[in-house]
Amino acid sequence: PDNDGIKAMTFGARYWFMPILGAALDVNIPLNSEDVVGEYDPFGLYAAIQYSQEFIPGLALGSEAGLSYKFEDEKKTEGLGLTIKAELDYTIASIGLTPWIGGEFDMRISDVEEGKGQAKHEYGSGDSAFTLWIGAGYSINPMFYVKANFLMTFADEKESMGGDSMGVNAALDINF
Repeated sequence: PDNDGIKAMTFGARYWFMPILGAALDVNIPLNSEDVVGEYDPFGLYAAIQYSQEFIPGLALGSEAGLSYKFEDEKKTEGLGLTIKAELDYTIASIGLTPWIGGEFDMRISDVEEGKGQAKHEYGSGDSAFTLWIGAGYSINPMFYVKANFLMTFADEKESMGGDSMGVNAALDINF
């Protein structure tokens, strides 16, 4: 959605079953507060296969291919989406800083459905978007990590992808 503020909380798990190959599962938990997130805040799942390889000490490539599904809420059903992404980063261990550059391709596999009955509106199957970002992260200690990046999205001008945009993301990661 096109709004400011906090959006659905995401809880995720990662499991590496080989040194370079892993799996991811994220669960988006709705906040259900229109004052905070706007009108659209669905429950969703994201599952992916991940690949990560360190080429030389500190220089790593990570990639991921995944499927997302957002369940129906009161206003719309977003359905199934495909995500393919990759990121190249370099960790400067002596100061705990990791700059990176990455990209992501997203494609809507199923239609988005809004409304009910006669007012039902479907759109979006096949729409796509490509996002590029540059950013950095800093390890405060083994438990806390802060990161920020600047991103640009080049997307279909259709409703499901929202068109081109730019933005800044920031996060605090807590490792257990």
